[in-house]
Amino acid sequence: MIDLTSLGSGLVFGLTAGISPGPLLALVISETIRDGFRAGLQVALAPLITDLPIILITILILSKLSRSAPILGIITLVGAIFIAYLAYECFHTATLSYQPEENNAGSLIKGIISNLLNPHPYIFWLTIGGPILLTPGKNHWITSSLFLVSFYFCLVGAKIGIAALVAGCRAGFSLALYRKINYILGAILLIFALIFLHNGLQYLKIM
Repeated sequence: MIDLTSLGSGLVFGLTAGISPGPLLALVISETIRDGFRAGLQVALAPLITDLPIILITILILSKLSRSAPILGIITLVGAIFIAYLAYECFHTATLSYQPEENNAGSLIKGIISNLLNPHPYIFWLTIGGPILLTPGKNHWITSSLFLVSFYFCLVGAKIGIAALVAGCRAGFSLALYRKINYILGAILLIFALIFLHNGLQYLKIM
């Protein structure tokens, strides 16, 4: 039987990444307000282009370290800290701010550059996503595929949804629902942080 934990974690982490404040989300909003839904859509699709080399490099690095339990323990503990930080960001999200950009580069190019220069994808795949993809199991490739598909479905889908919402009311939109979703995701992320903490301590043979 396929372990659906990877599917659930992909949904949660993807949705969190999709709606969390950051340079890419700010760019989605600013481009949509200025040039309409199509511009915001182009920015939202940027992770599908930028993340593949990040994932491949991460898997290559982690696969060479996979036989070292202490190193994996340290990486997993760092992942727990990073997840806790993401939860903190969710709980403290109050407003969205954006800075409309004045350059003439295409929206997709802006999104690619913004995501490549954002440290979050690198940290996420090194400490959270990579270890999940490399988790051994009977249906390893299927569960890894479920994680990737669900993660990017939610990440890109959430940003497209926000672009559509902003395009529907270009003068501004209510953030009440956005805040509530962030609080719920923050609570779920804390649970994942505890799971990673437990796994990291087990790798280090502390538990």
